[in-house]
Amino acid sequence: MSKKYEKYTIFVVEDDAGLSHLVQRRLLREGYKVETAVSGEEAISWLKSNHADLMLLDYKLLDMTGKKLVKLLRKNIILTPFIMVTGQGDEKLAVEMMKEGSRDYIMKEGAFLELLPTVIAQVIRQLEQEAKLIEAQNTLRDSEARYRGMFDSALDAVFVVDFDGEIIDANPQATRIFGYTSAEFYDLKIPDLIHIDHQKRYEKHRRAIQEQGEFQIETIGTQKDRTTIDVEIRGALFEYKGQKNFIIVFRDISERKWAEEEIRLTNQQLRISERALRERESRLRAIFQGAAIGMSLVDLRGRALESNETLQEMLGYSRAELRQKEFPEFVYPEDRQGSSRMFEDLANGRCNRYQMELRLSGSDQRVVWGRLIASLVRGTDGEPNYIIIMIEEITDHKKNEIELSESESRFRLLSEAAFEGILIHEKGTILDINSAFSVMFGYDREELIGTDSLKLIAPDHRQLVAKNIRQEYVEAPYEAKGIRKDDSEIFIIISARMMPFHGRKVRVATIRDITEQKRAQDALQESEAKYRRLFEKMLNGFAYHRIILDDNHQPIDYEFLEINDAFEKITGTKRNDVIGNRFSQIFPRMKDSGHDWIENFGEVALTGNEVAFERYIEEYDRWFYFSAYSPKKGFFATVFYDVTERRMLAEELRTFATDLERSNRELDQFAEVISSDLKKYLNDIQNSCENLQNSYCRNLDPNGISLLEKIHSGAGNMQKVIDEIQVYSRVETRGKPFAEVDLNQVAGKIMNNLSEVIKSSGGCLEISPLPTVWADKEQLDQLLEHLISNAFKFRSNVPPQVEIEAVEKDNVWQITVQDNGIGIASEDQGRIFNMFRRLHSKQEYPGNGIGLSLCQKVIERHGGRIWVESTPGAGSKFYFTLPTKLHHS
Repeated sequence: MSKKYEKYTIFVVEDDAGLSHLVQRRLLREGYKVETAVSGEEAISWLKSNHADLMLLDYKLLDMTGKKLVKLLRKNIILTPFIMVTGQGDEKLAVEMMKEGSRDYIMKEGAFLELLPTVIAQVIRQLEQEAKLIEAQNTLRDSEARYRGMFDSALDAVFVVDFDGEIIDANPQATRIFGYTSAEFYDLKIPDLIHIDHQKRYEKHRRAIQEQGEFQIETIGTQKDRTTIDVEIRGALFEYKGQKNFIIVFRDISERKWAEEEIRLTNQQLRISERALRERESRLRAIFQGAAIGMSLVDLRGRALESNETLQEMLGYSRAELRQKEFPEFVYPEDRQGSSRMFEDLANGRCNRYQMELRLSGSDQRVVWGRLIASLVRGTDGEPNYIIIMIEEITDHKKNEIELSESESRFRLLSEAAFEGILIHEKGTILDINSAFSVMFGYDREELIGTDSLKLIAPDHRQLVAKNIRQEYVEAPYEAKGIRKDDSEIFIIISARMMPFHGRKVRVATIRDITEQKRAQDALQESEAKYRRLFEKMLNGFAYHRIILDDNHQPIDYEFLEINDAFEKITGTKRNDVIGNRFSQIFPRMKDSGHDWIENFGEVALTGNEVAFERYIEEYDRWFYFSAYSPKKGFFATVFYDVTERRMLAEELRTFATDLERSNRELDQFAEVISSDLKKYLNDIQNSCENLQNSYCRNLDPNGISLLEKIHSGAGNMQKVIDEIQVYSRVETRGKPFAEVDLNQVAGKIMNNLSEVIKSSGGCLEISPLPTVWADKEQLDQLLEHLISNAFKFRSNVPPQVEIEAVEKDNVWQITVQDNGIGIASEDQGRIFNMFRRLHSKQEYPGNGIGLSLCQKVIERHGGRIWVESTPGAGSKFYFTLPTKLHHS
């Protein structure tokens, strides 16, 4: 007996008492605890007051089907997992019961009892895995709840990192900032997100964090597409899942850096201008030699009369080369039209100043972006004289601008792809939303832009939301109730913070729809109340305890913390007298009963190992079943119920099964003896008839001879009937082991055996390619020969045409034997497979009416089914199915 399964109770619902006993004995040998019921009503009654880990359910019971029983159990909130057992191999039934929740489906055939423990063990493993998964999910949910809200709503990228730099967790904003998916972060380290030139600086600060507790630096970050961004990194130590780790926060400060750079360049230009004004007489030389931007004095044709070294280095040309060409020739071809129009307007005096961004072509074919400012200098007569050009190289700025545009596009795509709603508003007025927000509230984007966001909030929550809208700080996530366009209400979680947006300081809020979560919580509360009522009304006694230890941490007693009504009823105690008191005080006689209750239950409370056992309690003169488990260390719960009647019934069933097995064995022996004796007597009758016919034939008149022949013929027919009945009865008990059988060989052998019959009938037998199946070859010989013989026997006035073919359907082979014979009336088609059922007299068509019932018996043993489709005068189609070898195995 295996102890592996001794904690599991299998509930067998089977109306065949003999089979139920065999199943029970087989499962007890495997180590399971087994309970039984013979009807649906008995099963419901038992499960209302008892627990079973798995139910082995017969599909056809005395009072209802297994499907109806499952529905009644669900109605009573009894969700015991079950395996469907049937004696009929119907794949449609299997699919139907799987939809009803059946964990598996097994047929009563062949190696049913040997296969059963394997199937049950597989289902038990599934249930164990599901229980572990639920426990793991609950634990994960509790631990994640402490920081997930902050993670999901933070506008900075937040990472949980171990001491090796490995990323343990990352929030959604990290994905939006760096472009990696959540799964990709787990293959990275924090240095992978920092520019290679700055990684050593980060490592220096990271190592110092263990002494200082935190650090803060500004550096350059690297996104997934290798785009660089300015970031501020803050790090601190914190404890995560019982271990010390880092929390690293990245803040994107690119916009701030760009603004600082703009101010720097503007100040630089102002300083240059101021110096030029102060040094009017020497401005060209001073500007040309000291300017950080390219400058040139250009005549009205565009030739550079003078240029500084910055411009020469920028374009890669010397001063002489610049003088030889007109300025537009140095402009990138696609920008020349605009630059030519600029010179034309300046040269003609239509404007005095021009500013534009354009691309320039350098000597080495490189492209340089520049911010160009061209100013017209007029002569004393007011006519255009020459043009001063200043060019600031903005190649890097343009690249950053393009990258920024791409980054903004990526941000927009990420925003649109986000599952949470994103809302940008200014003092409640909606400036922008993403697609998820639009779907969440049922409005198009255009319908909401410029409107008051409070119209999306239920009246009883508007004051709360309006108060948070006016805040300047990052608000903690809070719950509110929203109103959709169709006036339906949804529950939402709102978190928001201030940030710059197109030159304004606005508030960005993330909105999460928690309607389904709220409904689930309500359902959970309702379920908890329901199970509390069930706890109070359950028929099993229940008690919750705290173990009491001595100074050596050994169990010495336990205290009652909770009991149910059934506990009071079974033990005859009162709740107020039990709760808060010790076992030794409440049940002093049981403490000295010889069973160490405290040691057994103490092990459960301290180790978590569950126990289950039955004990006779002398104080109550009854047998009880006890089970105990520990929800947490130091505490345990016990469930118990009276099993006295079940033990008495089990003993009666065991005695009954033994008597039944002996009776069946004696009946089989009796049948063999009777059939042998009958055939002996019939043989004596035939021999006597032959002796009379040979010795006294001359003394008998024609009537006497006719009677003698009838006696002889009747005895022979009776022998054939006995032989056929024996063959029928031995299909299950004397069948050969299954092996691979080529039906083509079987059909070919039968064709040879019936060659004279086929030839004399003037008909033909056509056999399409047939499969190889897993079967008893001798029984398939009998099956096919009988069906083919019948096709030639019951023929009409036309020559018989018999066809055999096979098709594979739903893991079975469907074989068809079709003829063009006399056919079968619809009202007779369901009766022809009954024993001794004949549709014609023996004078019309000889036979004993056993052949088709034998065919049905053979097919049932092989896990298939047989049926007929026929029209009188138009022939018949006999179908039978055989499982494929793989499916059968």
